[in-house]
Amino acid sequence: MRGRAPLGGILALLAVLAGMVLAARCSAAEPQEPRRLRARVLASYPHDGTAYTQGLLWYAGYLFESTGQYGASRLRRIELGSGEIVQEVA
Repeated sequence: MRGRAPLGGILALLAVLAGMVLAARCSAAEPQEPRRLRARVLASYPHDGTAYTQGLLWYAGYLFESTGQYGASRLRRIELGSGEIVQEVA
């Protein structure tokens, strides 16, 4: 079987050639300016401005918020419209 390249060598050569083609195509492309997005505030709600919010979840008509620093964490269930804390656990 002299004169035949092993299958592994052929696959390696094909992988190198494919990488070279992809690299040439990527480097030839013009860089594009990122698309700018704009945010629009649809509504605002009352909130405890002293709360250090770590997580938010909207579920069953309530806002659940985890707040606090190390050793002072709390979990609150909040009525969104009024901002009233309905339930809080430390």
